[in-house]
Amino acid sequence: PRGEYVLARRAADAGHFLRRQPPRAQKVQAGALLARPPQCVFETLEKRVKARADLQDLSPRIEQLSAFARKRQDALRLFRESGAQLRSGALQGALATIDRALGEEPQLPGATELRGRIEAGIAAEGEQRCRDEAAQAAIPAARKLAVDGRPHEGIRLPEQADTSHAAVAGALTDLRRERADLQRR
Repeated sequence: PRGEYVLARRAADAGHFLRRQPPRAQKVQAGALLARPPQCVFETLEKRVKARADLQDLSPRIEQLSAFARKRQDALRLFRESGAQLRSGALQGALATIDRALGEEPQLPGATELRGRIEAGIAAEGEQRCRDEAAQAAIPAARKLAVDGRPHEGIRLPEQADTSHAAVAGALTDLRRERADLQRR
């Protein structure tokens, strides 16, 4: 950013894009130019520098900074897109998008933290999937044991599984109620 400002000031001091106005008006006009996104500033400077022979030595540097600004804007767009995908639950897409952003700009602020949150979400999703599969396997086996006349074993099986899982908790409640009904008979 400091280099961008120096280039803009140097071009401004040379009177490149500022008209001959009182110093206060020149500062306001230069400030308005610098308040725009860097890519716009560089595009404006590039056109004006090419028109002036005494500023031709700035042209390669402005082109370089303009390319950097475009690359940075693309990386920031990918970063925002990845965050939106994370919020919507599209974790694999968010991971691919943030990887593209990090490929373009490895030092993008906040990108590695966002990637970590996405990876944590993917890991949590995988753990939940494993819990769901274990619950889906334990419940039918427990019900079969209860039907075969072994309700105590049928209850013990889901108790060994994750009892905080909603399906397992519901099955346990049903099996305990069936066991209580059998004991009353």
